[in-house]
Amino acid sequence: MSFLVAVGQFLRDLAIYLVNGLLEIVYQVAGHWATLISLVCGLVVLLVFDRAIQQIEIAAPSRQGQRPPTRPSRRHQVATGIALGLWLPASIFFPTPVPQLGAAMWMLFVLALLVMPTEQYNTLWRSKTAVLTYCAVLVAFRIVAAWTLAADPREWAAIVGTVGEAQRVVAGGRSIVLSIASYASWFGVPGAYVMYVFQKMSANSLVNPLARAGEIAWLIRQRPD
Repeated sequence: MSFLVAVGQFLRDLAIYLVNGLLEIVYQVAGHWATLISLVCGLVVLLVFDRAIQQIEIAAPSRQGQRPPTRPSRRHQVATGIALGLWLPASIFFPTPVPQLGAAMWMLFVLALLVMPTEQYNTLWRSKTAVLTYCAVLVAFRIVAAWTLAADPREWAAIVGTVGEAQRVVAGGRSIVLSIASYASWFGVPGAYVMYVFQKMSANSLVNPLARAGEIAWLIRQRPD
């Protein structure tokens, strides 16, 4: 009986460890859901849309005596890999709302590619540029934050008058600079990207991404000038 009790205890402890391990994985994934969404959208861009543009470039007819490339260029995939590779660490190291805003940009990126098939080439490059710009702005914010923290009130006391007054001046200046930098870095690039996408959508006739070529041509012919 003691052997059976030991086996039962072992199986119960093993089940508890497995359940706790699965719960920990679920908690970690749920805590980084925005990063996971960005990763999925980035892989969709990399494996679907970049490859489609690559095939179009290979199949393009010769123009003005210039032959189309016989070997597929990997510049689209490289650009996506760089943008995704820089964004994933940024979304992990920066707190809310940065990961959520970045995930919204990636989702809007994929949505724009779906509903504007005729603008896929420009959308690919400009959206990747927007993601890279957002990463650069976030890095610049960290640098500005480090500079403001490096200000020593004792050094400013010789100019301001007293250490206490210098502390108030430095703290007030740091608060103003960080507030402006925070809002600019959080919402500047995502807001500009949203405006760009919706401007392109309003300027182009939205096409059903599941429509056939004949249906798309009919919609274009019926579009009012």
